[in-house]
Amino acid sequence: MSRLLPYKNVHLVLDVARQRSSEQFVLVGDGPLRSEVERLAPANVRLLTSVSDDELRWLYASAAALLALSTAVVGLQPAGATTPSWHIRSGAAWLKSQVTHGFVPYNNKRDLSDTVQSATALAAAVNDGAPGGAVLRSMADYLSTRVNKYVDGNLPPSATNDNAGALARVILLRQAMGAANPTALVARLEATQQTSGLFGTSDPTYDGTLRQGLSMVALHAAGVGWSDPLMVKARTWLLDQQCPNGGFSADRASPSTGCTNDPADYLGPDTNSTAIALWALSTKNGAPSVLDSVTSALGFLATFELKHATWSFLPGGAADCDSTALVDLALFETSQDVTATTGTWAMNGTSPLAGLERFQVRPLDTPSTAGGFRYQLTNDYPKPDVLSSEQALLTMSIVEG
Repeated sequence: MSRLLPYKNVHLVLDVARQRSSEQFVLVGDGPLRSEVERLAPANVRLLTSVSDDELRWLYASAAALLALSTAVVGLQPAGATTPSWHIRSGAAWLKSQVTHGFVPYNNKRDLSDTVQSATALAAAVNDGAPGGAVLRSMADYLSTRVNKYVDGNLPPSATNDNAGALARVILLRQAMGAANPTALVARLEATQQTSGLFGTSDPTYDGTLRQGLSMVALHAAGVGWSDPLMVKARTWLLDQQCPNGGFSADRASPSTGCTNDPADYLGPDTNSTAIALWALSTKNGAPSVLDSVTSALGFLATFELKHATWSFLPGGAADCDSTALVDLALFETSQDVTATTGTWAMNGTSPLAGLERFQVRPLDTPSTAGGFRYQLTNDYPKPDVLSSEQALLTMSIVEG
């Protein structure tokens, strides 16, 4: 019995049925992948989309075996798919419309980064009940032969060349889509760790904390324990990037540079690095408690919250969808209430989740682009973009799931 969603691994049941053609299989459930299951199911599989309680009890009692093959990724899997909100359904629909033959183009080129991140957001939305299984499958097929291109560009794969952040995103995508545990990718990501504890050998000035946090979340989701020496070193490096005001810098190389607000060069403690660090340090992920660091980081985010419960990248900037989405995710992962219209995180009667929804194009605004998310609520950004939409959709799907 299973809702027909990617992370339920229904395709594995079909694979088993093909290998054991002399035995009969009964699959009970319905969902976005129904038409695909009906098309691919071998003759010895019977799909029942609706059964009574008595019929279900009889099936359980009569079955020789029960297959339970679903997987879960902390932070990416809902507790149980329901009917998604308009924001998720329309956001997923707009993002799906940007996919061409399995990839997301940018400036008329195939953008692997946007393709991976869009697929992850769509997987989270589909797991939440939104349609999109066929598009996800096409994206998985497209990416299946291009992982090295995404991770290493034109260089040969190696611990030196591998992009740690890209590896982490592929691991999270594969688990969100219910693929087998990516052991080889996990080993590659682990091999990028430097003696300092930082994952990846490239300059961390602008993305150190981001790739570190993503790597930690991905490795733990793949089964690497927090007590593993590799993860202990990783946490130590991450915590060292926290500044006295509670915010995290991408790379706190020294107190005089990493914690100085420099908007011209996008340096200093920022909301994006702080949000990803909080996700990696969240006790929801089973991480050991570092209450003082988490409390201080939440204080940083509270200090620089803007009206309508939104955030900018650096303190003093204009609110943007990307930063607001990441902060909302971090708040949710640290057990903060992002849906309340009163309390710690509400601003002028607006919850953080409602603040994020303000960036979404509504049907009455521009029908042709309804559902997508704009980067900023200014005339400079009248249309939705892929990066804002994928980050907003991912956060909404996790929170509403």
